Amino acid sequence: MLNCTGPVKRFGSFWGISGIKLFLFASFFLLILSACSPSQAAAPEGIPSLASSPVPPADTPTNQINIPTLVPTKTLVPPATHTPTATATQTPVPEYRNSIVFVSDRDGNKEIYRMDADGSDFARLTDNIGDDSSPRWSHDKTRISFLSSSGVSDHLYTIKPDGSDMLNLTPGTTGVSQCEWSPVAYLIACISVKGGSANNGLIIVDPDQRKFKTAFTAQGDLLDLAWSPDGEQIALAAAEVDGLLVYNLAEDSLAEHELGSGLAQRVAWSHTGNRLAYSFGPRDPDQFATMYTVKIDFLDPKRWLERGGPDWVQSFSPGDEYVLLESSRLGHSEIFVVDLAGRQLIQLTNTEEGDGNSSSANAFPVYSADGERIVYVSIRAGQSDIFLMDADGTRARNLSDHPAVDTEPDW
Repeated sequence: MLNCTGPVKRFGSFWGISGIKLFLFASFFLLILSACSPSQAAAPEGIPSLASSPVPPADTPTNQINIPTLVPTKTLVPPATHTPTATATQTPVPEYRNSIVFVSDRDGNKEIYRMDADGSDFARLTDNIGDDSSPRWSHDKTRISFLSSSGVSDHLYTIKPDGSDMLNLTPGTTGVSQCEWSPVAYLIACISVKGGSANNGLIIVDPDQRKFKTAFTAQGDLLDLAWSPDGEQIALAAAEVDGLLVYNLAEDSLAEHELGSGLAQRVAWSHTGNRLAYSFGPRDPDQFATMYTVKIDFLDPKRWLERGGPDWVQSFSPGDEYVLLESSRLGHSEIFVVDLAGRQLIQLTNTEEGDGNSSSANAFPVYSADGERIVYVSIRAGQSDIFLMDADGTRARNLSDHPAVDTEPDW
């Protein structure tokens, strides 16, 4: 009988002990692989699982700008309707956003010219036998309106900024003055002139349809007009009322608002639409008008300056912090602003430099769209040029610099 105890014991010891170790090692290795393999277990807090439901996309922004648009009807001027426009990032930038139009007689008679705010890109836009005046940009700077003389009265024309496509919008015997574009639509309001004398009506012109209608006929002269910022109303200074008239386009109605005993001669509407500024004073020709404001309820008008003008209201600054004035309270015409918050009058121009410059004058101030600059006319040593300055009156520079008369800028 063979004695197998020794060899078997050695064989059994090798597989008995080492085998157990190998089995435990293999089991441990499989456990690690199982733990590291992908599973549907919940992800750690803060990290989304790939198997979880997708997050829905954010809602489309709803803060798009709505601009009221007036659409012509058989009555020409209907109620304003709001239509959505592109978002601010999609709105096209006007090609002529930095261009200034003005009047010059440098080529023999008064014509309309255009230039950039640095004096470059100078171009003549009209070439008419009569004198052209009062150029105004449309709200989107795609067209320019102007007046052109024809016999004893002016007629309303429009033209593209490159000088093409000139249209006569008031043919026949209807003369006009004081024409202003709606701030939101292709409509122009004008004071009509009958027989070349009295200003006695308001007309609304639709350039696209080449039509116009008489909104109302006044008993006396209409002196100035201003659109509300939503394009739904027009405020007017009128000789026969002690205050202001307001014409409502949608309702085709006219309201008279008394503001005291006196005469309003200039009017401007704030950009927020909550108040108006106007030049108001006694009807006595020896007493001057000065600046007042009133809220749109037309109660409690407020005088801002001691009389000593005349102080001619031009416009509110784009942020409504200031009212721009042309004033002769110093004995010659200078440009001022009234700081509404600070309740102070600030002089922006000062071209009175002694007896040798006694004929100096500054007029026709117009804000840039951002309110940071003002274009205006300055007459110095007998020469009338288009100037530009910062809104605080600094860095005045001559843009046109020509012996001819350059005047009536619009930006």
